[in-house]
Amino acid sequence: MQLSGYSTDDSFKLQIVQQVISLVGNVMSWYLIYRVGRRGLTFSGLAVLTGETV
Repeated sequence: MQLSGYSTDDSFKLQIVQQVISLVGNVMSWYLIYRVGRRGLTFSGLAVLTGETV
């Protein structure tokens, strides 16, 4: 982050925010895997990433 122009303080804060978002996404995935299943979640994620409609 510092190489892209952020200060040391801002870089540290952004790393903390990134880790919190990763943690929230991980916990959300537990629920989604239970509701949708791994296969459905994988194909839905693939469709979203490639821009296709489900």
